[in-house]
Amino acid sequence: REFWVLAAQSSRMIVAKGVGWSRGFFQSLQEFFSQAVKVEPGIVRSAIIQAILVSIASNPNAYTPSSVTIFEDLERRVTLTRAFKALPMLKVGIEQELISFLEKLQNYETLEEAILSATPTQIAFLAKHYRTLKNTGIIKVEDKSGG
Repeated sequence: REFWVLAAQSSRMIVAKGVGWSRGFFQSLQEFFSQAVKVEPGIVRSAIIQAILVSIASNPNAYTPSSVTIFEDLERRVTLTRAFKALPMLKVGIEQELISFLEKLQNYETLEEAILSATPTQIAFLAKHYRTLKNTGIIKVEDKSGG
């Protein structure tokens, strides 16, 4: 079995290489890990960062370079807007599992809490589409003061 070592600053993570993983995917994981360390220097002890990394590693097709934008809002409340109702009509390839997750967002105080309750597949798809959902106004990120 082959293992990859992701490294950034003083953090290291060993990942067992999955079947069909390419060097390009390793580079994507490394970039994602580097961005995660910027947000959470103690990444090795961070359940949320590990959950996101593992979810993306187990769903390589769900990774995009913009997936790192999810880290910006982990401690904020994220809610759906009325634009969510139009989501099924948009041709953006949003998976049903992600839609099921989004419908429950308002039940959580922070995005981190919501992610920790999600399945690995839901987390991976959320990371994949997070920037699009935010930029199109389908989700609203409240500032830390609550509004």
